[in-house]
Amino acid sequence: MNNVYAAVLLILILSGCSLPSSGGAGPMAWIDRPLDGASLPFAPLILQAHAADADGVTMIEFLVFDNLIGSLPTGGARLEEASLEWMPPGPGLYRLSARAIDSLGNTNARTMPSVQITISGGTPTPTAASLPVSGQCAAGSLIAPLLLSPADGAAVTGEPLLTWSYPDTACHPSSYTVDISSDVSFSDTSLGFGTLDYNETSREWPLPAGQCYYWRAHAYVPDVKGPPSAVWKFCLAASTTATPPAPSFTLLQNANCRLGPGTAYDSADILMQGVSVVIEGRDQDNAWLWVKKPSGRGQCWVSASVGMASGNWQVLPVISAPPLPVTVTPADLTPPEISNLSANPTLVSVQTQCGGTPPTTLIRARVTDSGGIARVIARVSGVGEFDMSPVGNDYYQVNLGPFGEAGTFSIFVQAQDNTGTTATSAPIEVQAVACPG
Repeated sequence: MNNVYAAVLLILILSGCSLPSSGGAGPMAWIDRPLDGASLPFAPLILQAHAADADGVTMIEFLVFDNLIGSLPTGGARLEEASLEWMPPGPGLYRLSARAIDSLGNTNARTMPSVQITISGGTPTPTAASLPVSGQCAAGSLIAPLLLSPADGAAVTGEPLLTWSYPDTACHPSSYTVDISSDVSFSDTSLGFGTLDYNETSREWPLPAGQCYYWRAHAYVPDVKGPPSAVWKFCLAASTTATPPAPSFTLLQNANCRLGPGTAYDSADILMQGVSVVIEGRDQDNAWLWVKKPSGRGQCWVSASVGMASGNWQVLPVISAPPLPVTVTPADLTPPEISNLSANPTLVSVQTQCGGTPPTTLIRARVTDSGGIARVIARVSGVGEFDMSPVGNDYYQVNLGPFGEAGTFSIFVQAQDNTGTTATSAPIEVQAVACPG
């Protein structure tokens, strides 16, 4: 093979005028390995390409299905070579391309050479050669992975094989996380998964058939998730096989089946040990399961800790929790209690003090209610009502007088609590007398 490269180089040197010249034509590139049409085992491959340009080649890039998997800087000479180790994500057909960039920024994007190869089945044997020679990426240097398959917008039959790659050859992540959601906002990513390490760049993943999914990938190092890849969509065809049994839950002990996912909700049914019920939903944390009642009429929530779930219940929809029950305190209809009503003195003078008789009297009463007191008044028959003020220890009082005319006055104390319930005391009498003329 080295003789072939030397011959090509000699031809290029002898016919330098045939090299692409300045003016934007772009470099000329070709793929040395693997050969077009090759059938290779499922194992790491060495990709190798050459590029030539009169202005010098500064970069050679490798692509799989037009998705970049590696960019390798070159020395800027008229003829440059680059190679890259690549691990196919799985058996199948692959189209590999090489793209070169010259010192003026021109590329061969429109005339990229490509080869098609077949990767045979089987499980590769882990060897030192299959491990990247680069170290783990720093948290701040993570970049977005590239999605490979299923292609964006693809229709898929059976379990999809999700494949992606990491385009930075200078370092590698610790592992990857793959988000899968039935909506493009990724409000629920519980259908996704994480890989065990960075060598896993594909996984066949079971999903409910007959609907479409959005997916993306992140590179990960401990405690840091890198930027997301582009978001691709694929649709799974409806299954033509027999419908698998519905997920079920078998009770390992007697347990309450509640109105909501938590012990704050009332019990709606009792599930007995050994009973199996159909699972129809779950909460966000998979801690409570929404199951069909044994009677078949309605659903209720049971803790996942009291039994054993079977079937593919993790892909069931997340059911919103109902509002927590509100405890209503009965209204307090008990009226306030009025006691220790007094008037001091009970004999007053009219308008002015005479003969030692004061013109005012102090009305005092003790008023209590468990719900609190809103207002206390003293009502004087034939005169009007007067607000009483609190003075401590549940007592209220007001000074009344002088009275405008002589006579006997009946005084009632009326109290209202915070619920609007009122109470009225028995009357107390105060006599007003005129001074001797």
